[in-house]
Amino acid sequence: MSKAEREAEVYRRLDATSRSLENFSIAELGGITLGYDMKISNLGNKRKSDLIKAIRSNSKYRKDIRNKTNREVEPLVQELLRQQKDREDIVEPETSRDTTSSSEEFEETDISYTIMERANQTSNTDADWYAKELSSELSLAGREMSVNELRPGDFVFFGYTARYPERYPYYDRRPLAFILDMKGDKMLGCNVHYLNPDIRDSFAQTMINKTAIQVPGPFKKTLHSYFYSNISGIVYSIPENEYGDIARLVTENFVDPDGMSVDINAVWDSVN
Repeated sequence: MSKAEREAEVYRRLDATSRSLENFSIAELGGITLGYDMKISNLGNKRKSDLIKAIRSNSKYRKDIRNKTNREVEPLVQELLRQQKDREDIVEPETSRDTTSSSEEFEETDISYTIMERANQTSNTDADWYAKELSSELSLAGREMSVNELRPGDFVFFGYTARYPERYPYYDRRPLAFILDMKGDKMLGCNVHYLNPDIRDSFAQTMINKTAIQVPGPFKKTLHSYFYSNISGIVYSIPENEYGDIARLVTENFVDPDGMSVDINAVWDSVN
């Protein structure tokens, strides 16, 4: 047994869902992989990012984190949804989505699994790599759409350049957002990239078939307006059966007003 494996063994029983994976040490992450019976070769040579990627793709971990976040997030969302008559925070769309559309709308896809399998066989994967892979897979699945086709209730991935970047400490150039409202020359979206990946999937799942919501307080930082004219490139719609898993992919690109990258953990940990 190597030194890295001996150190990891101490943390075999560590609860991987107790905090964000980024906040564990390399030794602790190694212990988590042992706890999930993951076969990680040359453990001592693995980078922290490699271990996080491997753990996030593990089906047992994904089940554990989903169960935990469902317990924490779902009651909060449902409680506030029951208060929809409170017009101060409710966002109602101008038009509702046709839920009786073609069977293509409900086509089963496996995009997130395909991407994670490819990631496990690829070195130096980062947010740019995941974004490129996601765009490619969504395109192959026929999920491309134009700005004119957007409707409240859509969950979409797109490129964006802020019209007034100086007004924000940072913004996301690649939003993954639920469209809540569309008025005039812009739309209001709930961008899940502002949330830690470990809680995105449960939040995303609660949004399925929602066309009017009251955004829970802890998640109001996800609310942002997007001008149609500032959307760049192709817009991609996310298949409903993959809301949670695609939401967990780190595809964001947060920059400051000068266009410089910002620490993603600072975004996830912020309260507003």
